[in-house]
Amino acid sequence: MESLKIRLSPSGSLSDLKTDIESLLREGNIGGLVVMTCEANNYTPKILNPLLNSLPLPVFGGIFPGILYGNQKHSRGSLIIGLREMPEVHVIKTVSNPTEDFYISMSDYFKGNDELKTVFIFVDGTSQNTNKFIESLFIVFGLEYNFIGGGAGSVTMEPMPCIITNEGLLSDAVVIAGSKLNGRLSFKHGWKSIAGPFKVTGSNRNLLISLDFRPVMEIYREIVEPLVNQKITEENFSIIAAGYPFAITRLGTEKIIRSPLKIDSFNNIICACEIPEGVFVHILHAEKDDLFKAGMEAQDEALTHFDRNANDHFTFVIDCISRVRFLGDLYSKTLNILNDRGRPLAGILSLGEIANNGKEFLEFYNKTIVIACFNQAVQQNAN
Repeated sequence: MESLKIRLSPSGSLSDLKTDIESLLREGNIGGLVVMTCEANNYTPKILNPLLNSLPLPVFGGIFPGILYGNQKHSRGSLIIGLREMPEVHVIKTVSNPTEDFYISMSDYFKGNDELKTVFIFVDGTSQNTNKFIESLFIVFGLEYNFIGGGAGSVTMEPMPCIITNEGLLSDAVVIAGSKLNGRLSFKHGWKSIAGPFKVTGSNRNLLISLDFRPVMEIYREIVEPLVNQKITEENFSIIAAGYPFAITRLGTEKIIRSPLKIDSFNNIICACEIPEGVFVHILHAEKDDLFKAGMEAQDEALTHFDRNANDHFTFVIDCISRVRFLGDLYSKTLNILNDRGRPLAGILSLGEIANNGKEFLEFYNKTIVIACFNQAVQQNAN
């Protein structure tokens, strides 16, 4: 059986990326490319588009805060995955357009292709309407496929062209790629409720205004300030809030975490993704060991549905960049354990995670680790 091919291009230079892609293509038996690069490479459309436009086969991916390869995380460089079969790739532009009808634009995707098993989704992590897009995706496809993906872009949350396609680098876009890769996935976060539920009585997309008809910061300060033993200000909010996120309640599945980013001039909280009015939220907290254990549990669940005696294994990880920052030195231990079974491991550090294991509602998560185990032999480079 032909193998999936994974290459790490560690330098971050365009010339090395071009050389590594060309080398991979010369080996043959490649139907499409997944290219995931780091924001520290400083790729712009002017720099990267000529290479992407010249590729003779489908390419999809994005620019992310970091990438994973083996038991190492990298803030510079690129991952290149050569798929054996040609992926079916679709691009949606202007995701933030409130009049965009995602249902219509996606209704013809993958029709007549019964061999697809896993759909990759990379979306601009700063786009609005992400929830609407995810809901439409689930309405169109339901539980038919495994979905896995994440938010691309800069860790600063400043908008930038970050979605990789044959057209070039795109902003405010999403790329959807159907593949024949077959496997199982799981996702966990490890955070626990310390207060709530509170009803969201005022919100505007990713702006959280009021809970239980009270100003959101009034409630947030009441809960969190006694725990951190200091007054929350506009200056220290992002540091404190990293340890006290919100979560939307869902029955029978993991809570959907929403990362608080900063306070606006009206004392509202800007979050990393939308929180609709009418839902119920909790305030969460976790110790580092809780997040560490969540990664191990996600891997064990993915392997529960996996042929442990198979000789061909590939682990694909999508982990939130905020988890990495929270875990600090413990994150290297996480990667060592995820990689200790000897199967190849690759992945990204993302701005939000997309996952559906074929059993639950498709969601866009924050502060969550997604682990997929694919039944696929792999060839790696020696870097």
